[in-house]
Amino acid sequence: MSETKITRESLVTLHYEVLLADNTVVDLEDCLLGLPVGEQTRILIPASEGFGYRTTEAIQNMPRSDFPPDLVPKPQQIIEFQTPTGESVPGMVLEVTDETVQVDFNHPLAGHDIQFIVHILDVKNPQDEGKDDEEEA
Repeated sequence: MSETKITRESLVTLHYEVLLADNTVVDLEDCLLGLPVGEQTRILIPASEGFGYRTTEAIQNMPRSDFPPDLVPKPQQIIEFQTPTGESVPGMVLEVTDETVQVDFNHPLAGHDIQFIVHILDVKNPQDEGKDDEEEA
């Protein structure tokens, strides 16, 4: 019996947990590629390979007038912004004055190393469909 491994086209059944170093649970999946059925492992994903590092350039002071009059930004509030290309990005309000709103566009997981705990239960790859029937015959 050949060992089936995860590919980008695989349908995978698994149990997993993704944790920050302080045990906060998060979600991530790209490091599963190549894992076989039955594998139980813990993968450490450094910040540099996960969500990157926090940067001061991602914290911006925006004119209060850029916000709709009916929106009253408050610290710790997450607001969805549109980039010039139409992409939606979340930003967390850090500080509000009469003139400006300071917004942090760093990803909330930026700067964190992440633990990914996984147990692969089953893998079905498109190229393997029908092989079970052939092997049983």
